[in-house]
Amino acid sequence: MALTFVFFLLAFVAVGLLSARARGEGADDYWLAGRSLPPWAMALSTLSTAQSGFLFLGMVGLSYAKGLTALWMLAGWLGGDYLVWRLGVIDRIRRTSEARGTTTLPAFLGPQERAGEERKRPLWVAITALALFALLSLSASGQLTSGAKVLSGLYGWPRWAGLGLTALIVTSYCFAGGVRASVWTDCAQGPVMIVGMLWLMSAGLIAVGGPGELWARLQTEYPGHLALTENWGWALVGLLGWTISGMGTSGQPHVLSRAFMIDDPENLVRARRWYFGLGLLLYGTVVVAGLCARLLVPAGALADNELAIVTIAEQLLPAPAVGLMVAGIFAAVISTVDSMVIVQSSVLVNDVAPEGAELPASATKVFTLLAMLLALAFGAFQKSVLSAVLLAWYFLACGFGPLVILRAFGVRLDGLKALLIGGIGVGGYFLYLHFDPKQTYFAAMSPAFLIAIATGFLLFRERAEEPSGEPVPIPIEVEREVEREDGGPGS
Repeated sequence: MALTFVFFLLAFVAVGLLSARARGEGADDYWLAGRSLPPWAMALSTLSTAQSGFLFLGMVGLSYAKGLTALWMLAGWLGGDYLVWRLGVIDRIRRTSEARGTTTLPAFLGPQERAGEERKRPLWVAITALALFALLSLSASGQLTSGAKVLSGLYGWPRWAGLGLTALIVTSYCFAGGVRASVWTDCAQGPVMIVGMLWLMSAGLIAVGGPGELWARLQTEYPGHLALTENWGWALVGLLGWTISGMGTSGQPHVLSRAFMIDDPENLVRARRWYFGLGLLLYGTVVVAGLCARLLVPAGALADNELAIVTIAEQLLPAPAVGLMVAGIFAAVISTVDSMVIVQSSVLVNDVAPEGAELPASATKVFTLLAMLLALAFGAFQKSVLSAVLLAWYFLACGFGPLVILRAFGVRLDGLKALLIGGIGVGGYFLYLHFDPKQTYFAAMSPAFLIAIATGFLLFRERAEEPSGEPVPIPIEVEREVEREDGGPGS
């Protein structure tokens, strides 16, 4: 088991280091990989970055504890994420970033000067970048914690060793190849994640007697685990809430960064099909694996439900396969953390450092190391992967998601507008939780997110301009895609 695990870890590091051979010149290649990703690579890298250790530890643990009700969360998140793509937000980010020469999310939100026109970067863009930096450190700490939990549960490693190993691996290949190393390792890690979960799910189904026996035994032993809901009205409200939560992808800079990198915005439709097809496959396997764990691991046997995946892997799989499974979880952790620290270094250099400052080439690596050290500091105090990741996710979703959507639809932003809209999102989120603390994260997010977007559309209707000086069009890709599929002009 240990040998298999070490083999895959070394393979991931080797892939990342080899990416340095394809690295181009300049800092932009460190952050954008030359805008050269084919659609399948963009999709696989986005999936690996977005899912993280939360999917494997958090969602298998949730399915183990709550049963099929976990499907509401997964369906809503996937549906909301789909809306972000379908409404053209990803498309607008890609096209605008190339037209303006921007490399970061704060720059995308900032003033959109016409071609050839120069403007001084406003202070609020730098403040936005610092807020993103801090929140990504919190989220990265949750990912590092998930890696440490796995190593502690399987090998008895102390917490600091697991945190340190994960940080060392990520830092080593990020130094070598920048975001290209991140993407290359994502493309290597993605298949390991998928194969590992398919293997575990299959072993679980065999152990319980097959799909039919799984259903029959759950009906007898844990009937509540097969109930989608006790109240369909509230369930549909919950689905709406989770869908809005899924739209929070629009506020996650480490996920959106992949939109900057695809080779051609016309390939985003193909990338979207890859992304959601593989996502559906992964989501299905974690739910089934969690249900199998419910029958294989007695109630109360786990001190932490998030270790359900590790427990059944040890029970069901041969030692090499357990190593593969652990490597798959680590792959999810690594693929998210590397994206976060590179985005953090990017915003510090591009959006926080004084304009016109000639930073040494080593500055990007220094800032990458700084981001990793801050994540390690937060990770030393994290106990729950689920709570850390969700807290950071909703901070970013409520504070920045509405701004990104408004900007994608052509609303011109300035410091006051950004502060008001972001303040409504974050403030409304915590105000809702304060007065109704029994509510879940997603329930608190839904009204805040929608009110923030509505405020922007109602109060700030002035639209930004394209480089040509023409107003930004509403970024809906449906008609273009229909033409492409029917063999029309976009084919």
